[in-house]
Amino acid sequence: MNNYTLIFKIFIIFSYLFHCLLAENNYYLISIRRSSNDKEYDKESISTQIAINKVVNDRMNDIYEIIENHKETYTLKDGSIDEKLNELEVSSKLKKRGNNEKNNNKIMKFHFTSNNRPFKINMKNDNNNNINNIFKINNKNNNNKIFNINNKKIQNIVEYTPIKSELVKSICPVLNYYVIRAYLSDEVVKIIKKLPNVIHCKISKRTVAFRSINTIENNISSNKYYNSEDILKETKWKDLEIQENQFNNETLAYSHLSLISQGQYKYTENSNYTYDNNYYFPSTAGKGIDLYVIDSGLNMNLHEADFDTYKNTPDERIITCDGRIENGEFNPVYKMEDCLIESLDDDEHGTLVSIAAIGKINGVAKKANLHMLATDYGDSDDLTALDYIKQHATPHKTVVNISRGCEYGIECYSQSIQNKITELINYGIIIIVSAGNTYESNCIGQIYTSCEGVIPIGAISDNYIYDLGMEDVYEPAVYTSYGECVTLFAPGTIRVSREGNNEIIEMVSGTSFSSAITAGVVATIMSENSNIDYTYYSMKEKLIDLSLKDVIRDLDENTPNRFLNNGKQIVYKSSKSDEFSN
Repeated sequence: MNNYTLIFKIFIIFSYLFHCLLAENNYYLISIRRSSNDKEYDKESISTQIAINKVVNDRMNDIYEIIENHKETYTLKDGSIDEKLNELEVSSKLKKRGNNEKNNNKIMKFHFTSNNRPFKINMKNDNNNNINNIFKINNKNNNNKIFNINNKKIQNIVEYTPIKSELVKSICPVLNYYVIRAYLSDEVVKIIKKLPNVIHCKISKRTVAFRSINTIENNISSNKYYNSEDILKETKWKDLEIQENQFNNETLAYSHLSLISQGQYKYTENSNYTYDNNYYFPSTAGKGIDLYVIDSGLNMNLHEADFDTYKNTPDERIITCDGRIENGEFNPVYKMEDCLIESLDDDEHGTLVSIAAIGKINGVAKKANLHMLATDYGDSDDLTALDYIKQHATPHKTVVNISRGCEYGIECYSQSIQNKITELINYGIIIIVSAGNTYESNCIGQIYTSCEGVIPIGAISDNYIYDLGMEDVYEPAVYTSYGECVTLFAPGTIRVSREGNNEIIEMVSGTSFSSAITAGVVATIMSENSNIDYTYYSMKEKLIDLSLKDVIRDLDENTPNRFLNNGKQIVYKSSKSDEFSN
């Protein structure tokens, strides 16, 4: 019996060790802070930023060496070493080249380069100690030795070799620390967490887009009825523009626009009038406001008319792809056809989101500028995108739309993303996010609905109607997430229609589009009130103030009952004789 017990214990120990050896390898986001006394990175002096970069680069060298010294912990289930470590063969040649030099006092370090931000470190080696007074050297046993140059215990020359690594990569500063990404085994993670200056080491998570697709074709025409003076008096807009759309009770074309520019529609039995499908909006229409979209990319060939830049007119605007972000790294885009993340299955998502927000025919803010950031679904990618916006956006003239979040049933909250959002809202940037397509409360442990400083948007059921007509749409969509974090609801279905014959080429649903529609409304509010420096707080208050209250049926009691409105709440009805019919 004792022999059996001993054998069993040996088996358990062996199984545990084997499991550790074959543990899963993952990308991690690592937060490195030089000193708790440092201010927010972008508010520090250039010399302090360089000093912070120096510490971060040193820790990246430490992490890289630890990975190299623990390659065996990256063994895969088939017994092979993870192919991502092939990079080490190239880097080891760089090290050997440096170590073969005759200067015995030379220390070879990597200077980790990235396209995200200029990552400058002072690489001079003179008596003024321009780099730092302290050098840290790791031996094979990972014991640290500290040498103080001022005390002249050792005089070493540090030589930096540039390297663009996929194993260890700088992402961006967040508040007073710097986030990097590294590819780690479970065993290496334990070592990294004990390094000096490392304050967080969390597994990198991926997000998903919040959409579904349907396709339908039909034709619609337009009509006219309203009182412009009454509308201007109610809304206090400087001037009014109207997109006249005849109502089609089967396709509901353009209803995602008309719904947000009127009060609640109420069905009246035996009435000779029907739903007003016109879209009413201020003539400024987002002019001068930058909309940044973090999404899969942009393909304007889907419907070029929506991306009209109004060239050589007073309303000329910018529509551009600022860059492509994959593996946590920003790369500029020089041709629009390259503005896609090819690895993503849903390559139209970003285009459709953009159309809903700024499209000339099918969008809300028809004169707003568009800046697409084609972004993969990693949290390091989102962090890089947010940091790009921090560097390039105009405060109080910028709105960001993010139509993505955690996969269903998975918590993927990121403190670093929360802190970067805090930076952005303090800078005067408005961020609109999708509530999610989980059809459950989605306010805990989530990117982005759990984050402070964003405006989460749910969706109503406007994909089709029943006997009561448009009155049926005022209920939660079957897919929408809800909860106390959701600021308000908006139409969740858009129907992309061609100009002229108004053929519907695509019908899409999801909170991806309710957030984009809301982002468009935000842009129109900002352009119409260009003298006001809106913040997250004041814009959220404005949206709530304009919203229709308690019009959504069957909504969870803990969820605020608010429906998006752009300021025009007068309800008109058109004659049934004008209604389109098949």
